[in-house]
Amino acid sequence: MTSAHARQSARSSHELPKDLAFALLSDQRRRYVLHALLREEGVATMSELRDRLVTWEDDVDGAEITAELREVHLPKFEAAGVVAYYTASDVVELLEPATDLVPYLELAATDDFQGDADPQSNAR
Repeated sequence: MTSAHARQSARSSHELPKDLAFALLSDQRRRYVLHALLREEGVATMSELRDRLVTWEDDVDGAEITAELREVHLPKFEAAGVVAYYTASDVVELLEPATDLVPYLELAATDDFQGDADPQSNAR
């Protein structure tokens, strides 16, 4: 096996399956979480995520977002190996496999963020 082939085999064994990537990105709130984590250089507290999502979503309650993140979205991300959620410190960290989601996430950003809610904006 050539070294190039070995690198390609190693890379492909760690890629997220496309069906899993699309399933993870099928929910707008999960996409918002990924945008927020990327904006925060891969690490954010639960309160930072909640506050960011409250600004990006209409008519939502912060407590509702926090509960849904803890009970639904973060467990899905963790099962896929995309994030780690440290309950003791209430910190969420983006993991290496999440890089497979970025191209798809960027495509969805046009529809997810219209007007002033651009995730690349530095306004808080």
